Amino acid sequence: QYDRTIARLEAVIPPEKIGYFFFEDLFQQSTVDAFCRFLGVGTHPGAFDKKVNFDRRPDLGISLQQRVQAVSMFSDVYEFIFKKFGDRVPDAWHQSYAMREGAHA
Repeated sequence: QYDRTIARLEAVIPPEKIGYFFFEDLFQQSTVDAFCRFLGVGTHPGAFDKKVNFDRRPDLGISLQQRVQAVSMFSDVYEFIFKKFGDRVPDAWHQSYAMREGAHA
């Protein structure tokens, strides 16, 4: 529930001390560089083609029905994120949000 976490964080931490980065963007050099700059550390080239702790078993995923239910249950959180971060929200979030129950009705 990112909406609650962000509200609590912003209530006690100055905005310039908070860096928001989306997981979906972390595997791009530009995002890693921005993250490093935010932390005040040097940048290094990433090995983004190397997968570590990657599970290839397809049976561990959730079903489409479960995903639709989860997205529907947290639609208020999605809406908060879209409003707060605007164009920074990765496409994967928009694609998931489009799955919610009643979205295609």
